[in-house]
Amino acid sequence: MLKLDCWRGGDGSLSQGGRIKEADDRSLAEVWRKFGGNLGQGGRSRASGAKKPGMKEREVLAVYQIVLEGNQVLREKSRPIPAINQAVIRLLDNLRDTLDSTETGVGLAAPQIGIPKQAFVIRTEEDGYMEMINPSILRAEGQEEGWEGCLSIPDMECLVPRATKILVRYLDRAGQERELAAEGYLARVIQHESDHLAGVLCVDRAKEITGK
Repeated sequence: MLKLDCWRGGDGSLSQGGRIKEADDRSLAEVWRKFGGNLGQGGRSRASGAKKPGMKEREVLAVYQIVLEGNQVLREKSRPIPAINQAVIRLLDNLRDTLDSTETGVGLAAPQIGIPKQAFVIRTEEDGYMEMINPSILRAEGQEEGWEGCLSIPDMECLVPRATKILVRYLDRAGQERELAAEGYLARVIQHESDHLAGVLCVDRAKEITGK
């Protein structure tokens, strides 16, 4: 099972150059691979990662230890990011590197590396990464249940009801405001990661839990 954070099944839409591009179940469900690097213990560690298809080569900055359930930072409401600067760019890069170090992760929010700021990254098949700063879900429609996992709650799966379609507004790493209409699988990912920024975990919304 993919860790979302992660879930089973679904479909979604990806934003590319201001346009919405459809993605099938398989392209999103198969985005994860095995990457180089290990999670740092007790903080950060250097890591080297393989270049992903279609992505520019860059230095791997740091891999953080993923914060686990029970740590208070996961229950804090994350602070908005007032301006895009080098520290914010480093945060996005560190989120990418830490996500890449996992075998099953699809998304990772800043609180999951101990930083209560409003940012998360999602790994995608074609675009490499989707990054969202100060995301706000403007509209949500429909509802469906789906199984989700979380890198901060290992070995557990939660059956969670989510909106099937959403409209989200956010900033990208260049500080440009964007809006994205997403549905199915991608909408679920965005809602899961947005919950992290509000101090909410998938277990809080779960109708059924399996695992430990």
